[in-house]
Amino acid sequence: MNINEFKSRIGGSLASPANFRVMISGAVVDSDSSRHLALLCNQAQMPGRYFQTADRITHGPIAKIASASIYDEMVLSFYCQEGLGVYELFTDWQSYIQDNASTNEFSYFDDYVSDITIEQLDTSGKVSYAVTLIDAFPRMVSPMQLDWSSKDSFHNLQVSMVYRYWRKEDLSSGPFSKFLNVSSLFPNFDVQGALQKTGVAIFDNVGGKILSKVGQNIRFSKNVKKSMSGEQQGDAGSPGDNANINNGRR
Repeated sequence: MNINEFKSRIGGSLASPANFRVMISGAVVDSDSSRHLALLCNQAQMPGRYFQTADRITHGPIAKIASASIYDEMVLSFYCQEGLGVYELFTDWQSYIQDNASTNEFSYFDDYVSDITIEQLDTSGKVSYAVTLIDAFPRMVSPMQLDWSSKDSFHNLQVSMVYRYWRKEDLSSGPFSKFLNVSSLFPNFDVQGALQKTGVAIFDNVGGKILSKVGQNIRFSKNVKKSMSGEQQGDAGSPGDNANINNGRR
């Protein structure tokens, strides 16, 4: 059996784990930063689910009864530019969750969560499947190793996200297409050359190629709003924050 016959029998090509895109939405991260994060995210997972069970004992064998859904953490990996904007964004996000520099108080849950959409792409770059993680936030930002012997490598930040649950998206609504406009592809992908001081590479995770370049402009939205308005929006219970975060997502 040749490869074409195999594809014919299974009804198409097999899905590749290299073909994906990730978008963090909501008011926690502004739209420009969302685009940059999506382009720098090089590792993710399709979420799983398992059941917490309880034993039901009657006459005969013990029966396992589903009692709650459990969702594992999502680990996302991001390439970092020289300014470490991605690292700063997630540490700022954590500081907004708890202001450990002064009051040590925690913000309200609805004020610091965001939704994350993960898309599986086919070989042509079209979305074949999509899910959204609801009410996600960074539980852990992993440390990044500094090493004189690693001069030819670059930082790859790992962030562990927790969330309440996930749902499958309706592909007819195009959950991701409104966020990214992809230009023509250029061959000879070179990550080392792409992460230049003047900007960050826009990656095509389908073909592994450079698309274009954008400036380093990754910001934590809450801090931007605070600096622009002059108001202390980071305090727990700030009025109006709930209305701005993930409007209409449920």
